[in-house]
Amino acid sequence: MTAGRLLPALVACLALLAAACGGDGVSLATYENQQAAYRVKYPEGWIIDENEPLQVVIQPEERNGQMLVGVYELDEALSLDQLADLALANTRDRMRSVEELGRETASLPGGQEARVLDLRYDNPADTGGPLRSRLLLTVVGRRVYQVEVALLDAEFDESFARGADEIVRSLTVEGP
Repeated sequence: MTAGRLLPALVACLALLAAACGGDGVSLATYENQQAAYRVKYPEGWIIDENEPLQVVIQPEERNGQMLVGVYELDEALSLDQLADLALANTRDRMRSVEELGRETASLPGGQEARVLDLRYDNPADTGGPLRSRLLLTVVGRRVYQVEVALLDAEFDESFARGADEIVRSLTVEGP
C-alpha cells in the first residue's frame, strides 16, 4: 500500500460510542488477534466483528457505537509524525470541520512508541453532530496499527477521555 492510499478506512466506519468506554466503573475485556499479533482492551460485553481480520470493529449489542482496530501494511517507511499527518489528511478527506486538538507520544505495553491524536470532526453521513475521537497509531516493522474510539462531542467529558485513553494505550503488539 502506498502512503497516498494508506488507511483508507481510517474513520469511515466509526459511529458513536454509547457511553464512556472504560471510564469510571466499566469493566474491560481483552481482544486478541493472533493473525495480526496484537491485544487490546475493550468494554466488556461489546460484540467483536472479525469479518475482516485486519479491520476489527467492536461495538455494543445495540449497535449505536463502536471502536475500530485496523492493521495496514506499509510500502515505505514512515515516522510516527508522518503517519499521524497522513491519518489527519485522510480524516480531512472524509470528514468535515476536522480539528486536531492534541497530539501526544505514548509508550505501549509492548515497548513500542505511538502517537495519540485527539480529534474533533463532523461525519457528513451522520446528522448527530460533531464527534470527539482518540486515535492511536504505531508502526511495528512494515505494519501500522491503529485503535480509534469516538463519542459525540456534546457528550464528551473527562470520564470518556480517561476511558478512551486507557483503551487505545492498551494496544500490545508482538514482535518483530
